[in-house]
Amino acid sequence: MEIFKSLVIIFFIILLNIFISDFDYRFDFTDQKIFSLSSKTKEFLHSIDQPVSISFAYDMRNRAFKDAAETLRLFSRETEHISLEIFDPVIEPSLAEKHGIRFAGTAIIESGERKVEVNLVDEISFVNSLIKAVSSEIGLVCFTTGHLESDPFSLQSHDHFEGGSHNHSFGGKPITVHEKHGMGGVFNKLVTLGYKVKTVFLGKDSKQVDDCLVIVIASPQRAFLKSEVVAIRDYINRGGNLLLMVEPNVKTGLELLFQDFGVSWNSDFIFDNHSHLRADKFSVAVTQYPKHRITRDIALTVYPGVVAFEVIHLEKPNQLRPSITPLVETSERAASASERTDFGKKIIGLNIKSKINDSNIILFGDGDFATNSFYNIGDNGRFFLKIIEDLTKVENPLGIEPKGYKEEILDLTNNQVTILFMLTTLALPTFFLLLGLYVFLKSRV
Repeated sequence: MEIFKSLVIIFFIILLNIFISDFDYRFDFTDQKIFSLSSKTKEFLHSIDQPVSISFAYDMRNRAFKDAAETLRLFSRETEHISLEIFDPVIEPSLAEKHGIRFAGTAIIESGERKVEVNLVDEISFVNSLIKAVSSEIGLVCFTTGHLESDPFSLQSHDHFEGGSHNHSFGGKPITVHEKHGMGGVFNKLVTLGYKVKTVFLGKDSKQVDDCLVIVIASPQRAFLKSEVVAIRDYINRGGNLLLMVEPNVKTGLELLFQDFGVSWNSDFIFDNHSHLRADKFSVAVTQYPKHRITRDIALTVYPGVVAFEVIHLEKPNQLRPSITPLVETSERAASASERTDFGKKIIGLNIKSKINDSNIILFGDGDFATNSFYNIGDNGRFFLKIIEDLTKVENPLGIEPKGYKEEILDLTNNQVTILFMLTTLALPTFFLLLGLYVFLKSRV
C-alpha cells in the first residue's frame, strides 16, 4: 500500500513537471522588473515584420552575460522573425570568427543589409540596436561647427557637484572648452531613432545643408560669419528647419536675422525666484507650459543659465509672414540679472513658423539642457527628441521611445524642497511634541 502511494505521488510530480515545462511564464519580483520584458519592448518585437538574426557571444561563467542571454531568449519567444544563436567563444571560436566577434559580451544583430554590433548587455541596449537594425533611415540632422558649439559626438560630461572650475549659473562661462559640453547622449538617441547625424561648417560650403532635415546650432561661443548668416537665411527661405540654442553672455551674430522674424534677445542671465533647481535660482525649472503639441506630456525641464526672448512688432512684415508661439516660459517672479526689477513671465523657448513655406524654427535661451550633464534630468532628454521630431515632421516610426538607464536621483524645485522641509523638519516634529505634551499632561491628571 505504501509503495502504491509513493508511485501515485511520483506520478503526479511527473505530470506537474510536464505541465510546468509547457507553461511558459516567469514571475519577476525585482523592483525594476529586470528579468522581464517591458510592455513597450513586447509591442516593438511584435511589430517586427522582417527576418532578424542575433548572434550573442557570452562567457557562461559570467552572471551578467547569462542574464543577457536569457533576455535574448525572451526576445525570440515574442516573435518568430528573430533567429537566435548563443555561444561561448572560448568553446566555439569558429562561430566567433564567423561573426567577427572578438570578445564575450558582444551581440551582432543583422537584418537585410544592416549589421549592428552591441557591447552593452541589457534589454535597453538590445531594443535600441534592434530599432536601428530594422528601421529605415529617416533623414539627416546637421549640427553646425566652427563656433565652439556643443559636440554631438562627445560623451564627455561633468556632474557640477565636484567643485569644478565653472558652472552654468550667473557669471559662469565654459572654461573647459575642449570638452564642449558633449551631446553624445543626444547623438545616440537620434541614431537609434534612425536619423543620420553629421556636423557642417557653413563657412566652408553653404551647400552642405541642402540635404539636412534640420540644422541644430547648439550653444555657439563665437559669432557666425556674415556669409554663414546669409547661408542660414537662404536655408530658412527655402523652407528649412532650424533649432537655435543660445547661451548667456554670447553674441552669436544671428540677432539681426531673427529680428527680421520678430524676435529679439539680449545675452543677460535670467533668474527665477519662484521655480528653480535646488538652491540655484539661475537654473530655471519649468513644470507648466503654454499649450503646444511638443509640450503636451512634458513634466519637469531644467535650464541651467538661460536668456529670455522678446516678441517685437515688425513695421515691415517679413516675406515669410512668421507666426510666433511660446513654448517655454518662466514664472511671474523671473527677472534679468542686470535689471533685477523687471519681474514677470519670461519666454525662454519659442516656435516660429512661416505662413508662406514650411520652414519651422525653434529658439531656446539655453543649450546646456540637452548636454550629457543635464540630458537625464527630468524630461530634458524627451523634450529635445520631441523638438527634433516636430522640426523634421517625422514621428517615431515604431511608436517606441529609446530607453536609457537614469540615475535614481529625485530632482526637486525650490518650492518642493521648501514644502518637504516644512513637513519633515517643522510640522511633524512639532505635531509629535505637542502630542507628547498632551499625553504627559493627561497622565498626571
